[in-house]
Amino acid sequence: MNKRSFLVIIFLLFFSIVLFSGSTNRGPDKQIAELYLKTSIEQFQKGNFADSYSLSGIALSFNPANSDTKLIHAVSGRNSGLSKNSIDELSNSIILDKWNFYSEASARYYLSKFMYLNGDVDKAYLNLAPFSRSILDTPEFADFFIRISLGVGRQDAALKMAEDLLKLDPFNSYAQLILARYSPIWLEKSLKIILQGDPSNSISKQLVQYLIKNRSDCSYLRKFYLNKWGEDRFYKISNLCIQSNNLKDELILIYPENSFVDYNELLWIYSLFDTEKEKNAVISRLNSITITVKYDIDNDGFNDTKAIFKKGRIVSFSFDGNNDNNEDYIVDIDILPVSLTLKTPGQTT
Repeated sequence: MNKRSFLVIIFLLFFSIVLFSGSTNRGPDKQIAELYLKTSIEQFQKGNFADSYSLSGIALSFNPANSDTKLIHAVSGRNSGLSKNSIDELSNSIILDKWNFYSEASARYYLSKFMYLNGDVDKAYLNLAPFSRSILDTPEFADFFIRISLGVGRQDAALKMAEDLLKLDPFNSYAQLILARYSPIWLEKSLKIILQGDPSNSISKQLVQYLIKNRSDCSYLRKFYLNKWGEDRFYKISNLCIQSNNLKDELILIYPENSFVDYNELLWIYSLFDTEKEKNAVISRLNSITITVKYDIDNDGFNDTKAIFKKGRIVSFSFDGNNDNNEDYIVDIDILPVSLTLKTPGQTT
């Protein structure tokens, strides 16, 4: 081989390397991909999921092996309704396991959330349980873990997460509510704090409302509530614990036309009265107006069932089993002759 042929071969090899490098543009392409990813994340954080999905798709075209981009693309696609491949994409992002903006715990949270939305509660729990410590710093993730733990009957895991949450944030009202429902020891400690006047100011409004509804000795709780939050609608309802001299007028103020009502609140009010006359007065008021009744079936702190009654007759019923604020199904009924009735807790129909 002469010198000229050797130089030609070297030139062709060099040209091929440059051409291959230019076709993949690994360095520049990754930089472009990251710019699109950052913009996509900005749109994602603003709730502009369709834009985020489009931008993350462009980022993937420049760098398809980026875990952060796959996560954003999967979640924004699912949230915007533009993609149904969120679970597969999130699983792929976890396999890549190279995170700059997010983490595997974030991917596990969204993966569990979408499994849960698909009805796979057991899978959602098993996927997220090993990462319960990693998600503790993000209240949204931790609250979700409590919900799915309760959904699979793991009260121990839910209580542990709630306890850990309160160590980080003593004001977390959801964690307080869960502990009040499922931990008698924690509940007694909270009652002592209330009796002391709550020196740390950490007791939440939701917790005190729960206690007033579920304890017969509610007078000191009502006084505590009044001093801290004033005479709001809930406090006016709680007056029925003490007296009901003008029951008809009080019920009109409590339940005006087109009221939104929590079913457990109705049961609580109904249980406050001893005489049939008083109980019938509650039913009479509810059956004379249009009300929307909401109910928390699985006792996880989120209402999942809704029924609309018009003058005592049910006109529509809906169910949101995964608490995503989108009804799984809605049943519209043309004035079916079914009136609203209340049963005291434990009473069979």
